[in-house]
Amino acid sequence: MAVVKLTARNIATLPGQSDRRVDYVDAILPGFTLRVSPSGSRTFAVRYFLNGKVQRYTIGPTPPLSLAVARDLARRVLADVTKGADPQREKVAARQKRTQGLMTLGSLCERFLSEGKNKDNLPLRPSTLYNWHNIVKAEIEPAFGSRRPEEITRREVRTFVETIAEQRPYWANRVFELLRRVFSWAVESELLAASPCVGLKKPGGEKPRDRVLSSDEIRCVWAALGNGVFAEAVRLLFLTAARPREVLNARWAEVDLEDRFWRIPSARMKNREPHVVPLSKGAMAILERLGTPAASGEWLFPSPVGAGPLVAIAKQVHRIRKRAGVSFQLRDVRRTVRTRLREMGVSQDVSEAILSHAPPRIIRTYDRYQPVPEMSAALEAWSARLERIVAGEKRRAVVVPLARA
Repeated sequence: MAVVKLTARNIATLPGQSDRRVDYVDAILPGFTLRVSPSGSRTFAVRYFLNGKVQRYTIGPTPPLSLAVARDLARRVLADVTKGADPQREKVAARQKRTQGLMTLGSLCERFLSEGKNKDNLPLRPSTLYNWHNIVKAEIEPAFGSRRPEEITRREVRTFVETIAEQRPYWANRVFELLRRVFSWAVESELLAASPCVGLKKPGGEKPRDRVLSSDEIRCVWAALGNGVFAEAVRLLFLTAARPREVLNARWAEVDLEDRFWRIPSARMKNREPHVVPLSKGAMAILERLGTPAASGEWLFPSPVGAGPLVAIAKQVHRIRKRAGVSFQLRDVRRTVRTRLREMGVSQDVSEAILSHAPPRIIRTYDRYQPVPEMSAALEAWSARLERIVAGEKRRAVVVPLARA
């Protein structure tokens, strides 16, 4: 949190961060702040202490609010605080009174999901929205849907998620995370004064998944794929180590067939950074079988119903597992490829770059090199290795020299 003299000129130019919100405290009026969000929006607010806790009172966005008007409003808020008032709580109470009898937790969840923004005020991925709608419908609505959110206690939330965790710990954690996000958003939006999730921890103990497919299992899965659009999508997963949703939502506009690159825009990446995927001979063969943009439309893997990409894939994955006799999930493919790359001698940084895992912040700050040539060589070597595995070759270590160009 930086202290600066806010001026009519710099409130429009003070820099933000791509991964978090930044608060600037006014040097003229302590407590008066300007918040810059990752999306670029700018909001005036007042920070004050009450009963040993920091409170934040939102004044409004700029534009349309001018600095002079916002600073004058901030002085009034701080004056009320010195008299013992709690402007933020009073503001929330007034809003609750206006909406009394209208807001339930069910309607609050729907409003939260309709905005479709994450904690950094960026659009949610469609798959996230889909999963959260399912959680609301299956778990939250039956338990609390008709309840007023301010009446729900911390004990009720704890009992609710711990009961789910007895049988489904992973699912219980997802339910709790959504509840926490909804209540936090409601507090930040001044719809509620407090969240019952504060101080609670995830109820389920999760063990990180470590499933890696053996050569025999890869061969069985590959043979069970058969033909069709989804089969080609799974093959591309094996050849690129991309995330399942990144592959399934791929567009022809992202693919450079001449230079053999697949450029995934930041909006579709988990880390919100654009990602370049070199296309090996095996990957190019898949694209050739898929046809051309003119023939197949916008999506590499179009849905057989509707105009979008493949979405409902659970039944197809189940059929592949049954035919192959192998228990696996699509996300295990990515871990399998990462493990095999290291077995082949591919360096840690190149392997991580292929998976689009961001290096530590200090390294990103000073080392801007993108090892695309090394990534290309590694994926080409993996494509050849995968071809041998599928053909029946037994597993053995292969060292691939990848000298930096």
